[in-house]
Amino acid sequence: MALFTLRFDSYPTAVAAAKALGFWDDESDALRTDGQSVDADTGTTYGWNITYCEHEIITPAVVDANGDVTTPAVLSSEVYAIVTGQLPPAAYAYLDPRGYGHSGHLFAGTVPES
Repeated sequence: MALFTLRFDSYPTAVAAAKALGFWDDESDALRTDGQSVDADTGTTYGWNITYCEHEIITPAVVDANGDVTTPAVLSSEVYAIVTGQLPPAAYAYLDPRGYGHSGHLFAGTVPES
């Protein structure tokens, strides 16, 4: 099973890429977390599953004794998605050069790439 971390410089960039790569459901106007993409040039079908797509936390939120957030978390402007399966060739432009699992998000039993 292939695992990939895709990195986008902003949420709008992530949405635009998801639409271009076939990871977007136009009907519900939302990210499709699983499905298939077809490469327009080769006709090859790629199956995929996106586990999550979120910002990386730079600084955690501060919560008081009552459970109220006193200082909100600081998030990176970058958005990350973990993709399981095969990627269309165009998706390789978004691969995180640090490799899968760089931010500690790992599937059980997997080892991050170096």
